[in-house]
Amino acid sequence: MKEFMLSENVLEHLTRKTPLREHLISTAWPSLSIESKLQVIDTLTEGGGLSVLPDWLIFLAMGDASPIVQYWGLKDAYFKIPKPDLPKDSSMDFYQRASDSQQPLVKSLAAKAGMFGFEHLNNASQLSRLAILRNGNTDNFALFMSWLDQAFENGIPDIELGECCTEFLNLKVVQEELSTKFFEEGYDAHTAGKGIETAWNLMKKAGPYLLSSLLYRIPTSLGLKTIKVEILCDMPEKVLSAYPYWTAPSREIEQVVELMRSNPERFPDKAIKSLSYVDSGGFPSDDELAIQLAYSSPARSKVLLDSILKLQNDISDLRNQVDVIAKKRGIFV
Repeated sequence: MKEFMLSENVLEHLTRKTPLREHLISTAWPSLSIESKLQVIDTLTEGGGLSVLPDWLIFLAMGDASPIVQYWGLKDAYFKIPKPDLPKDSSMDFYQRASDSQQPLVKSLAAKAGMFGFEHLNNASQLSRLAILRNGNTDNFALFMSWLDQAFENGIPDIELGECCTEFLNLKVVQEELSTKFFEEGYDAHTAGKGIETAWNLMKKAGPYLLSSLLYRIPTSLGLKTIKVEILCDMPEKVLSAYPYWTAPSREIEQVVELMRSNPERFPDKAIKSLSYVDSGGFPSDDELAIQLAYSSPARSKVLLDSILKLQNDISDLRNQVDVIAKKRGIFV
């Protein structure tokens, strides 16, 4: 792909923030590769929030033949639903173009118009939900968990909730919040705590896809909330069986694991077997953990998983061959 990318000097010359920039990019646009167009858009995108790209560049992207370029130009644009009593502006035009698009990914962005919470996700298509969550139109952890809990009660399919949860929890800003040790604002600490409380309550009733997307990702303590050991002990078998493999620091999980050792009769056999496996030195390797996570992922693909397993076997065979050759030559590896 590198041969289709702009050099650092050319990219800087095209995107330098001066009056000539629009003329340079508009002139170069028809001859740029798809990769270079994405590169230009990325360079001119300076952050989240409302539309950060200049309108003229969004219009260039919308008129492009490539659906991914159209999507890339519109994903951070501000949309407004046209109304007869409002003067028409570019945000209405962006919405209309996305709405009328024949490309599903581009069309999915239209659902973010007027969205300032998560309620709009209820009636959106699954592709629209994922596109909206991916682009961080709203990234409040506590509000998302509240919506997720309500969506579960409303009967949105488990696999769709699992995909939404995975998309949201992989946002960089959300991951940073979940790893925050100290919140400067008391309200932020309070809402963050409410978020993990909702998430742990959801794990008690979630289906397999949603549960897999929450496991190992939700801390036991955040902000002003710490999940009590008694609550952690009252989780479903699959959650209890995951505790021995927990790698993120958690004093509460450690206490539960100690209780599993001292009072095994309190816990399901499967959870105790997991603990025994770990205590006997049978903690999975990084490769095994990766495969376990892939199998439990809402976005898993059998073809992909089979490829991973075949690759692992090929690597194992190659290592054996290297060992045989090394021994024949008197080399120790």
